Amino acid sequence: MTSTDAPGQIPRSIHLFERFQITALAVGWANAAFTYNSGLRERISPYLYGAILIVVSVAVVFLIHRISRRHSAMAVWILVAISSLFAVPWVVLVRQVGLSSWTGMLLVFQGLLQVASLALLATHDSRLWIDER
Repeated sequence: MTSTDAPGQIPRSIHLFERFQITALAVGWANAAFTYNSGLRERISPYLYGAILIVVSVAVVFLIHRISRRHSAMAVWILVAISSLFAVPWVVLVRQVGLSSWTGMLLVFQGLLQVASLALLATHDSRLWIDER
């Protein structure tokens, strides 16, 4: 049984997962703005950069919804795979930017939010919620 009162009610771990993911997405947008202005402006079109951000953001929000409202185990694995794929460029960017700038600190904060949110999906309550369907 989950730690919630009624069967079918969304567990606290899933609510925290949603909040962490949305916060990480907002921090990611701030990071993207800093990163674009500091070094990508000459390399990539602002329209292409914006389109990529929008597509990735919509995909992540869709996966968050599927996980938290539709109990989708497939969405969990897709989100884990996407997060894993983005981990390599994230590490490279952290090494290039360093931790002495706002961008570097935001990158680390975003990474911690991502890891924490994915860890919340491994809790007992979350696994029961996803397996409930």
